[in-house]
Amino acid sequence: MHWKKFAFGVLATAVILSVAMTASAKKDRKVPGYLALGDSYTYGYGADGNDNGGNPRTNEHPGFGYTDTVYDYLLDQKGNKHLEHKNLAIGGATSAQVNDRQLGPAVDFLKAHRKTIIEIASGGNDLLGFMLFPQSLPPQAIKGHLVCNMNTPYYDLAICDQVLSGIIDRVEENLRFTVDTLLDNMDKGSGIVLRTFSNAIGNGNTSSGPPAQPLPFPFSCAGPYNPQQGQFGAMDLFYSPAASAVTGYSVATNADQVEHIFYSDTETFEGLNVMIARVADEYADAGYAVVSADIGATITNGVYWDCVHPTDAGHDAIALVMIDAIEELGELKKPHCK
Repeated sequence: MHWKKFAFGVLATAVILSVAMTASAKKDRKVPGYLALGDSYTYGYGADGNDNGGNPRTNEHPGFGYTDTVYDYLLDQKGNKHLEHKNLAIGGATSAQVNDRQLGPAVDFLKAHRKTIIEIASGGNDLLGFMLFPQSLPPQAIKGHLVCNMNTPYYDLAICDQVLSGIIDRVEENLRFTVDTLLDNMDKGSGIVLRTFSNAIGNGNTSSGPPAQPLPFPFSCAGPYNPQQGQFGAMDLFYSPAASAVTGYSVATNADQVEHIFYSDTETFEGLNVMIARVADEYADAGYAVVSADIGATITNGVYWDCVHPTDAGHDAIALVMIDAIEELGELKKPHCK
């Protein structure tokens, strides 16, 4: 073969291989992602009248709720044309269960995607489980439950604060493990939003509002607890027939106490939402792309589906706060991974 023909053949083959490799690289190139870990709010409970808290075996997402509004917003941003969304949230998940059931799939998602926006809601069910479902508590925890129960002669705010502080400390430990693990696995340009929790009582859900969806017993968002009619209102959010069966006392609280649990910031007690905001600030001060999104004051009277979870309007309100937090992520100076 003439050397010129041989050289041309080699060149043509090289060009074909180069084009094929480039096409393959483009095909395999990671796309940006939006990842959500959390609880029933994150899952979408209440949106479209949904009463499904999520499937812990499949992690299937229903396709509604505030995360989908946030997803639509992110799709419109430059460079996010092929953005992929994964919602791993499970209704009722505690901070430990976020790590046990959601963190592994989250890491897999991060490895398959480039610049990813991650949101985390962790800790609300740790407190609600303690206050609302004593039948699930170990025997040694019942005493702590009783000192936080306003309907018992054992109620003591100072001792209750000590008990709740222990729970919030465990939540912080689990939350930091979640954040550290994600930081270790996310690509440059990614960021984390830590979402706080809404106070259904403190922001007006107690005075009026539409009846909640049917539950096993009559239930209304408005008005005081009425044992004759089997009703309770959001002022008595922590009332539980299960609590009464186990301890002999119902759990009734008021707006001030719930506000205290979420937002107190004193030398002796730091509320759950205050802790979450502090943790986000500490990571941001250390140079990491972490911010908090406080939804505590966003949902107002009339946008609760069952006195606790948001309706479509409530989910829309949460989405706006989350979008503001994501925009704040973009304003952080030189955010980096661990």
